[in-house]
Amino acid sequence: MELTLPDGAAYIGEALEDIPHGQGKAVRPDRKTYECSWENGKMHGLGTMTWPGGKKYEGDFKDGDIFGFGTYSYPDGRKTTGEWQGERDEYYDHPIKVSTKDDEIRTGAVNLASYYLCSLHMG
Repeated sequence: MELTLPDGAAYIGEALEDIPHGQGKAVRPDRKTYECSWENGKMHGLGTMTWPGGKKYEGDFKDGDIFGFGTYSYPDGRKTTGEWQGERDEYYDHPIKVSTKDDEIRTGAVNLASYYLCSLHMG
């Protein structure tokens, strides 16, 4: 089924009473895409979110948000894997637990801007 979602996204996939439900893909007007399981019109279960610049999240969604285990990948090859509560942005994420490229495990909320500045000063 093809639908237009409230945010203007074009949706193609399974639906129940004209609401995304099952497997489907949505492409927003800003070209951000969601390809995942849907439950009652919200992303729920495993899926992939891709931004126009090449950033990608692959993992769990719950009630329309990134929630659970997943991996962020960046165009420059960096990856961050962990358990997430909500979508992260460039400067602040909300992981419960995250693995860095050095396989170091950190828990709690991490402010990446502060982390990198501290790393630069401490060598």
